[in-house]
Amino acid sequence: MKRILFFLNLALVCMILHAETVYTTGRKPVEVLVLNEMTPSLIAQCNADCAEIFPNVTILAPASQRYNCHSYAWYMTDTTNPSYYWMNPLNSNNSANISKYWVDDHYSETTEANCVKIVYYSSSNTNNDANITHSAVKSAISGYYESKWGSWPLVRHLPNDVPPSYGTTKRYFKVHQIVPSSGALVCSAGSGTIGRNVSADYIASLPTSVSQRSTCAIVDHKGDDAIDSGSAQVNSTSSTGANITFTKAGVYEIYLRFYSYCGQYIGEYWYEAIVQ
Repeated sequence: MKRILFFLNLALVCMILHAETVYTTGRKPVEVLVLNEMTPSLIAQCNADCAEIFPNVTILAPASQRYNCHSYAWYMTDTTNPSYYWMNPLNSNNSANISKYWVDDHYSETTEANCVKIVYYSSSNTNNDANITHSAVKSAISGYYESKWGSWPLVRHLPNDVPPSYGTTKRYFKVHQIVPSSGALVCSAGSGTIGRNVSADYIASLPTSVSQRSTCAIVDHKGDDAIDSGSAQVNSTSSTGANITFTKAGVYEIYLRFYSYCGQYIGEYWYEAIVQ
């Protein structure tokens, strides 16, 4: 038991070289730490202790204090040519850090059967990021997880064959899949005609809470680009619509395409504007 506590607390005494920033797929900043490596003898000792105390796990990579479970599960396994970082549940300001990966981002909660990533908690209160103790990924071998144990090795293990301090309360996550939607925009100026040089908001009722960005295309009754011709001006776009001004009379079709910040296509909404 003393050796288990030792490896879990090892990060508290190791040298932090500096902090850096990595980004979720949705471009949210996550704080990571650059740590120095252990000595070869200490690495060997950690490997041996892990194998002795947990004989049923499979060591996949040797001990290292340059990266930990959260960095491995959320950053390294989703990144091409990743660097070695240590990632904590909270950042240096005691604000949410790793939960940015699943709060309106690339991942969403699911069941164990459908998950690709797992987060352990020290208690049943899973709304408090300070209770996050461990992260893992589902192994290609059925029934197993793979995770980095603090400064100990990267291992393949059964879900509950982990250090007791990690707890058994878990949440499961999968890549967030969006079913594209479509529909009509709502105009703030009403559903009838609109005057020239009158700005109005054109808003979509999107069936998803994922953060979005939008792009706008407007064509006239001949199918020509009304923005390029100067017949329409897009004053601003938002996560739910656009503010548009028409400068020439005519009939126009507005098309707003919506995307998540992760680049996933959410859907397209439209409106026929009759400008007088």
